[in-house]
Amino acid sequence: MDKPYYSTADAAEYLGIKVPSVKYHVRKGHLVPIMMGHSWLFMKDELDRFASIPRKTGRPVDPKSGHQGRIRRHNARIAKDNKEPQS
Repeated sequence: MDKPYYSTADAAEYLGIKVPSVKYHVRKGHLVPIMMGHSWLFMKDELDRFASIPRKTGRPVDPKSGHQGRIRRHNARIAKDNKEPQS
């Protein structure tokens, strides 16, 4: 699949990500498409540039929510219970 322009679905396949991820990166300005009518087209050079940028995988961890936040709150609760005097 070596062509000068890629549709959104083809770009996702080329990058090894899903179509919603391609749309996310366009909204964030990480990927720059060419508008053809109401469709996005991606140049191969743009896809290669995007693919060469190192990225972290997975979702970012929000310390106030999600798994890490629950663990932190659980540990704080246990520490508080251990400090209270026993009857």
